[in-house]
Amino acid sequence: MAKIKTKSNSVAFSVNRTVSSAGSQRSGDLNSEIQKKAYELFERRGYTSGNDLADWFEAERIILSSMRKR
Repeated sequence: MAKIKTKSNSVAFSVNRTVSSAGSQRSGDLNSEIQKKAYELFERRGYTSGNDLADWFEAERIILSSMRKR
């Protein structure tokens, strides 16, 4: 479960992915990257709450898109 911390609380996200045991480390790294990017988006909006899911999905889109370009 990934968490995004805000000034007043933390919001938890459950990301369901089926991965092999060999891929579990990569999945953890991927979730960590998405979490960091989502927090960056949250920071850019001035820590305004209410867009946590949108931030998460946008971060996921950005990270996955950058992975495809590699």
